[in-house]
Amino acid sequence: MDMDNYATQALDMYHAVPYAPKLREGVCYPWHEPTKEEISQLSDKVDSTAFGHCAASLLMKLLYAARMVRLDICYAINNLSRYVSRWNALCDKQLVHLFGYIKNTRQSKLHATCDSNELPTIELHAYPDADLAGTFDSTRATSGGFIHIGGVNTFFQLDWFSKRQTATAHSTTEAELIAASKILRESLVPLMSLWSLMLDRDVKGIIHEDNMSTIEVIKTGYSAKLRHVMPRHYRTSLGIVHEMCQDPMIDVKHIPTAEQMGDLMTKGLARPKHDPACKMVGLYPCIVGVTALPQLTSTSDVPTSRQLTRETVIYDGVVETYEYEYTYQPKAYEFAMCTILDRACRFAGG
Repeated sequence: MDMDNYATQALDMYHAVPYAPKLREGVCYPWHEPTKEEISQLSDKVDSTAFGHCAASLLMKLLYAARMVRLDICYAINNLSRYVSRWNALCDKQLVHLFGYIKNTRQSKLHATCDSNELPTIELHAYPDADLAGTFDSTRATSGGFIHIGGVNTFFQLDWFSKRQTATAHSTTEAELIAASKILRESLVPLMSLWSLMLDRDVKGIIHEDNMSTIEVIKTGYSAKLRHVMPRHYRTSLGIVHEMCQDPMIDVKHIPTAEQMGDLMTKGLARPKHDPACKMVGLYPCIVGVTALPQLTSTSDVPTSRQLTRETVIYDGVVETYEYEYTYQPKAYEFAMCTILDRACRFAGG
């Protein structure tokens, strides 16, 4: 799924603002983390801003793209939207950086894979994460989450979010508990009910957590180290998560931080980490064309009675063409199956 045209509309909206700064080329990450000098010099300038009068319109234009496809800009929009009523020169600079990133990556597409043979075995995978006091202007943590339905050859994104927590957490464990509680209550459990109804079977939900302390607290429902500092709403979140995870259909597993898909929604990642994080959730520039061949012949020029479908994949500048025996029927959307090597080999006859 892509939003190339929508991104172009957002850029046109940006350029229509009087005296809008020229966008830089080659911006490779969406969030500009300010330096100490920028904070001291720009954060107090509220009178001479270029976008103070239209910041809400520009951000809400991008918000729709972030909720539909461009999950890589959720964190930037979450942070900047808090300043709509108190916009300053630093926000101007960060907004220009964000639109420069949109200009550089407007061809990014959200790719999903789906194997109908795995319908009896697919599971829901949730990735809650939190960044403790990660911004210079607040002590509150940022919750992030990502959910997909997956199997061996299936990866389909269902939901994601980035949200500032409503109270200050004393530790990373507390912040992670709040994120886990939010993704369980608002996303994972409702999606489990929906997919159980659609597939006519119980669908298992797996929570992937990269903090071992959080996993131990969730499983035991208690933490001696947190008993004196955990306020009532944190105890409530812990109780909810602990009770829900007692269900045999909900499991909690540990993963390395490098495999935490929710990390993209909790902080502004620099380029060395941003590009792998985007590819991990299926967001990268790739063009896929799928067409039904009108003739009953293959590329080997050997007549055949099979109905063939040709699939053209362009990834990182390399063009690959596969033919396989399948009658292609156009749909409202297509799944881009570019990363499954065994499937590609099977199509090519290898």
